[in-house]
Amino acid sequence: VIRTRPDLAWVAAVPPVKSLYEDRVYVSQNSWPVGDAFFVAPGKLAREVFRAVDALGQDSPCDASQVEEIGHLAAESALHRHLASRKIPTQLYDGFAFVIARWREGGDCRGLKQVHASACVLAANEGLVSDACQAAVARPYEDGCRRDFPPLSGESTSEALDV
Repeated sequence: VIRTRPDLAWVAAVPPVKSLYEDRVYVSQNSWPVGDAFFVAPGKLAREVFRAVDALGQDSPCDASQVEEIGHLAAESALHRHLASRKIPTQLYDGFAFVIARWREGGDCRGLKQVHASACVLAANEGLVSDACQAAVARPYEDGCRRDFPPLSGESTSEALDV
C-alpha cells in the first residue's frame, strides 16, 4: 500500500514494489524521524500504519499533548512513535526522488540533495569517494526538477511551501 501526498512530483522512477521487503514500512529521508509525505507499507502492516493519526489521544504512547509539545515535526514524530509502539519496523529509503510541486511555486528541489545520500556517506567513510559525491549524485535529479517543474510565477518561493 502506498501513501502519497497529491502534490508530489517524481523526478526518477519509483523502485518496483517487489524489490522491497514485506516486513517493514519504507519511508523517505525527506522528513525526520519518519516522513508522512510518502511511504510504502506491506498490506499486512498498512492498517496499523494508517491508524497512526487515530491513535493520537487513545492507547498509543503518543497522545495529543505530546504531539503539541513536539511542534514543527508533529506528524512525523507521532507516526514514528505509533509505529515504534506497535513494533512495526521502518526503513529509510534514500532512493525516493520526489519533490513537492505546486503550480505557481514549481518544484521544491532542495530535498533532492538527500537522494542516495547513504551510499555517498558510506563510500566517503571508506575513502572511496570525495565529499563531492552527494552533489554529483544529486545534480541530475535537481536539474530534472528545475527543468520539469519550474515556477510559473517567475521566482520560486520554495521557502513558503508547507512541507
